[in-house]
Amino acid sequence: MAGGKPLAPFMTSLDFALDSGGTLTLKVLDAQGQPVQNASAAASSGHGWRAFSPGPDGRPTAAGLAPGKWEVTARVRSGAKYRPLSVEVRGGAQEVEIHAATDGVTVKFEVAGGAAQWMTLLPGAIAAPSKMSEFEALGAAESFLGSVAKNVLPGTWTLMLMRADGQELATHTFQVTAAPEQDVKLTPQWHPVSQE
Repeated sequence: MAGGKPLAPFMTSLDFALDSGGTLTLKVLDAQGQPVQNASAAASSGHGWRAFSPGPDGRPTAAGLAPGKWEVTARVRSGAKYRPLSVEVRGGAQEVEIHAATDGVTVKFEVAGGAAQWMTLLPGAIAAPSKMSEFEALGAAESFLGSVAKNVLPGTWTLMLMRADGQELATHTFQVTAAPEQDVKLTPQWHPVSQE
């Protein structure tokens, strides 16, 4: 009943189910195909960016992912690089393997108007966050100071730049090719960041 009235003369109850999305669990493997413990991971898609959490067995797990295509990356303490893995998320639980890459590209950034204080690379095309809390949630990203990132795997990447005062940031999405070195020149379009 709604407001003391029947829902409809022919209905006595209403049953429904909410779609909780898909759950991805990663099996992270090193260059020799052996499992890696305590890896971190993230996934990005048109639905946003999500960090994985350690599952009951310690493997990176993300629950509640909207169905569709997600780009998944892994990071390990040894510094080994992992190619972004494209995964089609369906409802229910899925397990996927992600393997260490054996090659990478040195990317040199030239930022017009001077370098940012802090830069990070994220796999895929990522929109600039509007709140500091959203920015901090990108903690599984590859962060660096200076203007050179080494061992970047070919594919689509987003460079996120933060000014020294932490009040503004900018993003730049670009393709990394298979060349051993690549130069990326950009003029940032700075946006304010709410300190929430």
